[in-house]
Amino acid sequence: MQYKSVIISFILGSVLTLAALFFGKNMLLERQGLSLIDSEQLTALELSQQRLLQAEQVISEHKASIKARQAKRVVTRVTAATSATFVPSLDSALVPVIVLGMEAQDYCEQQQELQAILDVFSGAQTDYDMQACLDDIQQQMQVTATDASKEVEAAVDDFLNSLKSQGQALLQRLMDAYQAP
Repeated sequence: MQYKSVIISFILGSVLTLAALFFGKNMLLERQGLSLIDSEQLTALELSQQRLLQAEQVISEHKASIKARQAKRVVTRVTAATSATFVPSLDSALVPVIVLGMEAQDYCEQQQELQAILDVFSGAQTDYDMQACLDDIQQQMQVTATDASKEVEAAVDDFLNSLKSQGQALLQRLMDAYQAP
């Protein structure tokens, strides 16, 4: 019987020791500011960390690109203003077209860089269609130019009608003043 009690004590002690280790390890790790995670969580964390590092790299490249584009925009505007003073006919036709083209290109490049940042966070790889962006901007500019042309035409018509009515009123007053004596 003494032999049985030793075996039961040994088994009970082993079970209690294993239970203490199993449940106690979390308390020991928590005291150290650590925790246990499974391999899926570890893989997800590593992937998130990798994406953040990629995003940081893309953002720093985007930052450098913005500086370069801003410098290019300043040069373009100074060149456009300078050429407008030296060649007046160039100002009315070519300079706005060049500046608008460069602004459209800049807009599409910014959209492409933003898409690259979004791709890093989503984990997807999207091919950005620069030509589609430029075509879209060209179409928007045509619509805007058509609308602006209509507005200018309406404003000119209103101005001419107002001028005509004021001229007729002035003529009538002059005729009344001439006939009054």
